[in-house]
Amino acid sequence: MKKRHARPIAAAIALVALAAGMPSTTAVAAGYEAEIRRTQFGIPHIKAEGWGNLGFGVGYAFAQDNICVMADTFVTVNAERAKYFGPDGTYRSEANGVVPRNIDSDYYYQWINESGVIEGLVDGTWPNVEPLSQPVVQLSEGWAAGYNAQLAAIGGAAGVSDPACSGAAWVRPITVRDVYRRYYQLIMFASKGALLNYIVGAQPPLPGAPTPQASTADVDKLPRGENLGIGSNAWALGEAATDTGRGMLLGNPHFPWRGPERFYEFHLTWPGKVNVMGGALFGSPLVHIGVTDHVAWSHTVSVPYRFTPYELKLVPGDPTAYVWDGEIKRMKTTTVTVDVKQPDGSIAPSSHTFYEAHFGPVINFEGALMPWTPAVAYALKDANEDNFRALEHFLEVNQAETAGEVYNTLAEHVGIPWVNTIVADDRGAAFYADMSVVPHHTDEQLTRCATVVGEALKALARLPVLDGRPDCMPGTDADAPVPGILGAGKLPSLFRRDYVANSNNSHWLPNELQPLEGYPYVTGAERSALTPRARLGLTMIREELANGGTFTLEEVQQAVFNNRQYLGEILGDDLIDACRQTPQVPIQEGNGVVVVDLTEACDVLDAWDRKANLDSEGTAIFREFVNAAYAANTFWLDRFDASRPVDTPGKLNALSPEVRQGLARAVRKLQNAGVALDAKLGDIQRAKRGPLSIPIHGGSEHGMFNYILSPFNAAEGGYTDTTYGSSFVITATWDAIGKPRAEAILTYSLSTDPTSPHFADQTVAYSSKQWVPLHMDEAAIAANLVSTVTVTG
Repeated sequence: MKKRHARPIAAAIALVALAAGMPSTTAVAAGYEAEIRRTQFGIPHIKAEGWGNLGFGVGYAFAQDNICVMADTFVTVNAERAKYFGPDGTYRSEANGVVPRNIDSDYYYQWINESGVIEGLVDGTWPNVEPLSQPVVQLSEGWAAGYNAQLAAIGGAAGVSDPACSGAAWVRPITVRDVYRRYYQLIMFASKGALLNYIVGAQPPLPGAPTPQASTADVDKLPRGENLGIGSNAWALGEAATDTGRGMLLGNPHFPWRGPERFYEFHLTWPGKVNVMGGALFGSPLVHIGVTDHVAWSHTVSVPYRFTPYELKLVPGDPTAYVWDGEIKRMKTTTVTVDVKQPDGSIAPSSHTFYEAHFGPVINFEGALMPWTPAVAYALKDANEDNFRALEHFLEVNQAETAGEVYNTLAEHVGIPWVNTIVADDRGAAFYADMSVVPHHTDEQLTRCATVVGEALKALARLPVLDGRPDCMPGTDADAPVPGILGAGKLPSLFRRDYVANSNNSHWLPNELQPLEGYPYVTGAERSALTPRARLGLTMIREELANGGTFTLEEVQQAVFNNRQYLGEILGDDLIDACRQTPQVPIQEGNGVVVVDLTEACDVLDAWDRKANLDSEGTAIFREFVNAAYAANTFWLDRFDASRPVDTPGKLNALSPEVRQGLARAVRKLQNAGVALDAKLGDIQRAKRGPLSIPIHGGSEHGMFNYILSPFNAAEGGYTDTTYGSSFVITATWDAIGKPRAEAILTYSLSTDPTSPHFADQTVAYSSKQWVPLHMDEAAIAANLVSTVTVTG
């Protein structure tokens, strides 16, 4: 790795009151200055000299738009939820599906915060890491200062316009420590953060208590790519696949529409040094998905696990001691104490003890075959626990000029925590890599160190659980930046001049013509069935490139919002035939049997356009049919063929009772909710934005590229509030003279504040399939300028 020199972390930034008579658009403190220019939809363009000033501008603009959600997140990472919201309330982490009690969340984050890991990753005192570079520190300090300056400019919490936190005691000035804690939370979403409840719930079995029973009831809660609450599609098209002969990008991240795992859209300009625009998860001063003058990139959640569970053989009669290399080791215990709000409003301390092997925390995950019993316990080795390299990665990518530079950054840092990377550049390169953080385990080691539980979980969920002994611990590659993870040479990547693509499938098929094979088991499955969504993506590319065709930027945009239902296309005729052959289907309902008449549904499906547009009729029937029947082993009549991965399987098993009953259950579900079988999708799928109910196109998983999750609400007669799916959707290329041309849509809009004019405006635009130009040059910004403010602090 490149060697960097440490710099001291600045002390907490003090807020300074507004100068008397000074306009409310300017905050005064000590040393930062940035210009915030906003264009259509409130999109901020931050112009400044220096990393600290850029961070300051982003933090200021962000706090104007989203302060309540971020203040709540700072409460979480500072282990203060029980203090402010009470111990027994819960919150949902939309990014990984975890729903902890406030007090359990506090115990977990207090344990992290007291461990010293975050400070060690910043100053380089944690084992095997270097201190953060000065630019990253300056950006982080600046972001905190900007957030604070905006809070001061409105007079503190009392001046917050969002009713979600106006006047709340937990809305406070922050320090750079809060920012680093947020970074760590983001990096750990697919490992310890996703196992929070099982780490907190790990307590030694009491003498004489019944032995905990292992089951497979919660295997789907393991944090692998397809189980996380985040997904995505991404394409990079090379010179052979575009009308300009330059690269072209489609980034279509599927992320939550609420909470802090939303994207914030902004533009950074440091004249002569930085020009990057895109979206970043809340709390970041750097763009995570976006475009520079020469490179455009996106990410999709990748499939490898970021941790390894180890089976510890416990000492008989002592469930907190285990055998390691022939010797007895005692578990480390750490007791943390947090403040808890009492029923009378007073605050009292509450303590909890964590148990750790010498390499990581003990978990108690009965529903994934890993309970803590008197004989065995399970402890985690987390490959991301020492990873602030991701911050350096994004610093460099925000300045990249070629896809090759992005590859070099990936190879140097191997710091991407849980996503694939897809890149196009103005020279016509298309690049894919899953050079993310993966535990270093050889296939031979997985065999030699296998456990009974591990073999079962490998079969169920591809998770190896290894024997707790020294020779089963992660190995080291010479080209890896830290011990315990795979180096770049063992991680999959591919440069092409036509295309690369990923839709949360493994690394195996970024290009139909060039499968990537022979990589370690831990990197993901090869020669295995693709999801219908991934198949649709590759099908659309294949169709466009047939007979020498190429993409325009408009055709890429049409591909993501054409709303084709792939399973409807390939199985619709089979389903209609089955429907007409057996129009009366009995199903179990409650304690009795109901015969469902499918006659009308057959006609609606026959007329359906097999899309999920606002005016599509029949989409809801097919969606609910797939939800009811797709998981059945008898759904497909044919099998996956690795020599035809995009086209197989492709035949519905129309004689399957599960298929017929699935259709009947879908029809009955809609009828019971009062939903007309021929209802237009736009009439029943909506997004709530204050008094607005905005029609939303797109569909749920199993064959929808434009993935939109709107949970069915029977009481309200439809899919009445979108919660997840297409988020910051970006398309980018370069014109004939090499000038970037990028357009995007932030589906849920820029602000979470219902009083903001930018609370719903891009959602309305998304509803009508409108794209928003990303203005990246001075002339375009000036021509579309809505407001300009210079902020200092």
